[in-house]
Amino acid sequence: MESARLRLRRFTAHDFENLRELESDAEVMKFTSLRVALSAEQTASRLQSLIEKETERAPLGVWALELKDDADFVGWFMLLKTKTETPELGFMIVRRHWGKGYTTEGSRLLVDYAFHALGFSKLTATTDPLNEASKKVLLKLGFSWMRQENGLDIFEITKL
Repeated sequence: MESARLRLRRFTAHDFENLRELESDAEVMKFTSLRVALSAEQTASRLQSLIEKETERAPLGVWALELKDDADFVGWFMLLKTKTETPELGFMIVRRHWGKGYTTEGSRLLVDYAFHALGFSKLTATTDPLNEASKKVLLKLGFSWMRQENGLDIFEITKL
Protein backbone atom coordinates (compact mmCIF):
# COMPACT_ATOMS: atom_id res chain seq x y z
CA MET A 1 0.00 0.00 0.00
CA GLU A 2 1.30 3.43 -0.88
CA SER A 3 0.50 7.10 -0.42
CA ALA A 4 2.22 10.11 -1.95
CA ARG A 5 5.21 9.87 0.44
CA LEU A 6 4.95 6.48 2.13
CA ARG A 7 4.86 2.73 1.57
CA LEU A 8 3.52 0.01 3.88
CA ARG A 9 5.22 -3.35 3.51
CA ARG A 10 5.52 -6.55 5.50
CA PHE A 11 8.43 -6.98 7.91
CA THR A 12 11.47 -9.07 6.96
CA ALA A 13 14.47 -10.39 8.89
CA HIS A 14 16.39 -7.35 7.59
CA ASP A 15 14.25 -5.05 9.76
CA PHE A 16 16.00 -5.78 13.06
CA GLU A 17 17.88 -2.46 13.19
CA ASN A 18 14.71 -0.58 12.20
CA LEU A 19 12.63 -2.20 14.91
CA ARG A 20 15.50 -1.86 17.36
CA GLU A 21 15.66 1.91 16.81
CA LEU A 22 11.96 2.13 17.61
CA GLU A 23 11.72 -0.24 20.56
CA SER A 24 14.96 0.77 22.31
CA ASP A 25 13.77 4.38 22.68
CA ALA A 26 12.23 4.87 26.12
CA GLU A 27 10.44 8.01 24.94
CA VAL A 28 8.70 6.07 22.15
CA MET A 29 7.87 3.13 24.42
CA LYS A 30 6.51 5.09 27.40
CA PHE A 31 2.90 4.97 26.18
CA THR A 32 2.94 1.30 25.16
CA SER A 33 1.62 -1.50 27.34
CA LEU A 34 5.23 -2.39 28.22
CA ARG A 35 6.14 1.20 29.25
CA VAL A 36 9.90 0.54 28.92
CA ALA A 37 12.45 0.20 26.14
CA LEU A 38 13.07 -3.34 24.93
CA SER A 39 16.39 -5.15 24.88
CA ALA A 40 17.96 -6.32 21.62
CA GLU A 41 16.92 -9.87 22.48
CA GLN A 42 13.29 -8.84 23.06
CA THR A 43 13.23 -6.95 19.76
CA ALA A 44 14.72 -9.92 17.90
CA SER A 45 12.05 -12.17 19.39
CA ARG A 46 9.28 -9.72 18.48
CA LEU A 47 10.52 -9.40 14.91
CA GLN A 48 10.64 -13.18 14.52
CA SER A 49 7.09 -13.42 15.86
CA LEU A 50 5.86 -10.70 13.47
CA ILE A 51 7.31 -12.59 10.52
CA GLU A 52 6.07 -16.02 11.66
CA LYS A 53 2.49 -14.83 12.31
CA GLU A 54 2.14 -12.89 9.04
CA THR A 55 0.39 -15.69 7.13
CA GLU A 56 -2.15 -16.48 9.86
CA ARG A 57 -2.99 -12.81 10.35
CA ALA A 58 -3.42 -11.98 6.64
CA PRO A 59 -5.09 -10.00 5.20
CA LEU A 60 -4.70 -8.10 8.50
CA GLY A 61 -1.33 -7.76 10.17
CA VAL A 62 1.56 -5.53 11.09
CA TRP A 63 3.43 -3.52 8.47
CA ALA A 64 6.65 -1.53 8.33
CA LEU A 65 6.13 2.03 7.11
CA GLU A 66 8.91 3.57 5.04
CA LEU A 67 9.52 6.63 2.92
CA LYS A 68 9.01 5.92 -0.77
CA ASP A 69 11.93 8.00 -1.97
CA ASP A 70 14.70 6.35 0.09
CA ALA A 71 13.07 3.45 2.00
CA ASP A 72 13.92 5.12 5.34
CA PHE A 73 12.05 3.34 8.17
CA VAL A 74 9.31 5.39 9.81
CA GLY A 75 7.64 2.91 12.16
CA TRP A 76 5.15 0.07 12.35
CA PHE A 77 1.41 0.06 11.77
CA MET A 78 -1.06 -2.65 12.65
CA LEU A 79 -4.57 -3.64 11.78
CA LEU A 80 -5.43 -6.68 13.93
CA LYS A 81 -8.33 -8.30 15.69
CA THR A 82 -7.24 -8.03 19.30
CA LYS A 83 -10.14 -8.35 21.75
CA THR A 84 -13.12 -8.42 19.37
CA GLU A 85 -13.92 -9.16 15.73
CA THR A 86 -13.53 -5.44 15.02
CA PRO A 87 -9.97 -4.76 13.86
CA GLU A 88 -7.83 -2.40 15.91
CA LEU A 89 -5.57 0.20 14.33
CA GLY A 90 -2.22 0.79 16.03
CA PHE A 91 1.05 2.55 15.25
CA MET A 92 4.48 3.52 16.57
CA ILE A 93 6.85 6.00 14.92
CA VAL A 94 10.59 6.48 15.41
CA ARG A 95 11.21 9.75 17.19
CA ARG A 96 13.18 11.35 14.32
CA HIS A 97 9.99 11.22 12.22
CA TRP A 98 7.61 12.69 14.79
CA GLY A 99 5.66 15.76 13.71
CA LYS A 100 5.90 15.16 9.94
CA GLY A 101 2.37 13.87 9.36
CA TYR A 102 3.53 10.32 8.62
CA THR A 103 1.40 8.75 11.34
CA THR A 104 -1.80 10.23 9.94
CA GLU A 105 -0.83 9.41 6.36
CA GLY A 106 0.16 5.81 7.17
CA SER A 107 -2.93 5.26 9.30
CA ARG A 108 -5.14 6.59 6.52
CA LEU A 109 -3.78 3.86 4.24
CA LEU A 110 -4.90 1.17 6.69
CA VAL A 111 -8.28 2.75 7.41
CA ASP A 112 -9.01 2.92 3.68
CA TYR A 113 -7.73 -0.65 3.22
CA ALA A 114 -9.95 -1.94 6.03
CA PHE A 115 -13.08 -0.19 4.78
CA HIS A 116 -12.70 -0.46 1.01
CA ALA A 117 -10.60 -3.55 0.30
CA LEU A 118 -11.59 -5.72 3.29
CA GLY A 119 -15.17 -4.51 3.77
CA PHE A 120 -15.06 -3.77 7.50
CA SER A 121 -17.62 -1.25 8.71
CA LYS A 122 -15.91 -0.27 11.98
CA LEU A 123 -12.41 -0.01 13.45
CA THR A 124 -11.18 0.59 16.98
CA ALA A 125 -8.00 2.09 18.41
CA THR A 126 -6.70 2.34 21.97
CA THR A 127 -4.25 4.75 23.47
CA ASP A 128 -2.90 5.85 26.80
CA PRO A 129 -4.98 8.81 28.04
CA LEU A 130 -1.79 10.88 28.34
CA ASN A 131 -0.71 10.23 24.74
CA GLU A 132 -1.99 13.46 23.22
CA ALA A 133 -0.16 12.97 19.91
CA SER A 134 -1.85 9.63 19.22
CA LYS A 135 -5.26 10.96 20.24
CA LYS A 136 -4.78 13.91 17.88
CA VAL A 137 -3.99 11.54 14.98
CA LEU A 138 -7.06 9.39 15.70
CA LEU A 139 -9.36 12.42 15.82
CA LYS A 140 -7.86 13.73 12.54
CA LEU A 141 -8.65 10.38 10.94
CA GLY A 142 -12.29 10.62 12.04
CA PHE A 143 -12.18 8.35 15.08
CA SER A 144 -14.41 9.27 18.02
CA TRP A 145 -13.56 8.79 21.67
CA MET A 146 -15.94 6.18 23.11
CA ARG A 147 -14.90 5.37 26.68
CA GLN A 148 -12.08 4.57 29.05
CA GLU A 149 -11.50 0.90 29.75
CA ASN A 150 -8.72 -0.73 31.77
CA GLY A 151 -6.86 2.59 31.91
CA LEU A 152 -6.94 3.15 28.14
CA ASP A 153 -8.92 5.50 25.91
CA ILE A 154 -11.00 3.57 23.37
CA PHE A 155 -11.74 5.16 19.99
CA GLU A 156 -13.94 3.99 17.10
CA ILE A 157 -14.50 4.94 13.52
CA THR A 158 -17.41 3.76 11.37
CA LYS A 159 -17.39 3.62 7.60
CA LEU A 160 -19.53 6.41 6.19
